[in-house]
Amino acid sequence: MSRKPEATTAATKGLPTAEHTSKGTGGDQLYGPAEAALKVFAAQANKNSLHPLDWERFYRFIVSAHQFRKGWNHSDIRQLLEGYGFTSDKAKDLAEAYWHGRCSLHLSKHLARGTRYADWVRKGRAPLN
Repeated sequence: MSRKPEATTAATKGLPTAEHTSKGTGGDQLYGPAEAALKVFAAQANKNSLHPLDWERFYRFIVSAHQFRKGWNHSDIRQLLEGYGFTSDKAKDLAEAYWHGRCSLHLSKHLARGTRYADWVRKGRAPLN
């Protein structure tokens, strides 16, 4: 008997979803600062046309994901954003912006140490497809 492959979802990959909240003294909280920044962005964003303040919140999310070394790639972010109600096209565009932001932050940190972008990509940080 052959097993049918399971669909990969945010939950099966261990990514936060809207259901991954815990009730604490501060109300609903996701796992950590990066997840919280994503939730704030998604909750407050004008999903039709992002306002400059929406972009600021999105960039704060990117920096937080970088600071806390989240291993999220383009596909992960797209899936998360779609789960928060963004259209597939808008989620794709934002996921690409996320990836470019993470690459820029990585390169700014590692270029001085001689780490090449190609080496970083080979270690599992797949570029946009």
